[in-house]
Formats: sequence, structure tokens, C-alpha cells
Amino acid sequence: MGDMKQIIGSVFSCRRLLATGKKGETAMSEKTGKRLTIAALLAWIVLQLYTSFDIIVHGLCTVHYLARTVTTTGLWLLSLAALDALLYFYGGRRLLWELKWYWGACGALLAALFLVGRLILFAVLVYGITPFPQMLLASYLLVEKGLGLPGKAADTTALVLTVALIAGHFLWLRRLERRVKGEAERTSA
Repeated sequence: MGDMKQIIGSVFSCRRLLATGKKGETAMSEKTGKRLTIAALLAWIVLQLYTSFDIIVHGLCTVHYLARTVTTTGLWLLSLAALDALLYFYGGRRLLWELKWYWGACGALLAALFLVGRLILFAVLVYGITPFPQMLLASYLLVEKGLGLPGKAADTTALVLTVALIAGHFLWLRRLERRVKGEAERTSA
């Protein structure tokens, strides 16, 4: 239990260091932080489109994913986590607003897909834009390969993971946007 307290303490001290810029010149400047945020955003967008395409192509007829597909999906997840961390410290109000509504649109598109039915062109569009293919791969590896459950369990797990990811990011970005808005109002007052 003592190790966990040390880990949590070090995480919070790093957070304070990045947020305040204290302790000499080790903290990132605001300009560098914004550039890293944009770079992480661009990396995440490229990986989102590439992994979605790759997963759709390899999972369309048969469920066989290459090691490259699994690796790029892992990189996609890491880039999303890095983007979330950078947004916490350097996310501008407009960027947070746009990303919040991207996740909101993903939720609406996913709901529309299941309401409209299985129109293949619409499905490919939704799969390319939303994180559903990545969650489908993760649930396939976890549920079907890991636990040995049938394919329908992996599909249901993918849907639940996707909805959780979308809702979690929408609420996270909403919270960050309100925080930035509150800070802007405090500094202008």
C-alpha cells in the first residue's frame, strides 16, 4: 500500500510541476505544450483513420487481425491517452469545444447506425470516424481470444466499450472546457 501512495504522490508532483512551471527550467513552456498538443492530436487523427481502415479491411470477411493492426491500435490508444493528458494542461477553449462535439457526434452517429440498420456505406463512414473498430479489436482480443467466449459476446463488449469511451471523453472534455472557461473569467475579472 505504501508503494501505491508513493506512485500517486509522484504523479501529483509531476502534475504540479507541469502546471505551475516551478523548480527551474524543467517545465514546458506554454508554446511548447500547445505544439505538443497539436502534434498529439494530428497523430491521433492519422492513427484513427489508418487503424479504422485496417480493421475494417481485415475484419470484413474474416476476423483475422495482423500484428501490425494490433500494434497500430495500441499506438492509437497511447496517442489518445497522451492527447488527453496534454489537453488537461494545454487545451485551449476552442480545441476542447471542438473535440467535445466530435465525441458527441460519434455518439450520435453510433446511435444512428443502430437505428437506421446496416446500410453498408453509412456503416463504413461511422466505423471510419468513431472508435468502434478499435474497440471491436480490443474486445475480440479480450473476450474471444482471451476468455474464449463466442463472437456475439465480443460484439456486445465492443459496443459497450465504445459507448463508455465516447461518453467518458465527452464528459472529460466538457469538464476541461468549463475549467478553462472559469479560469478565463477569473483572470478577466
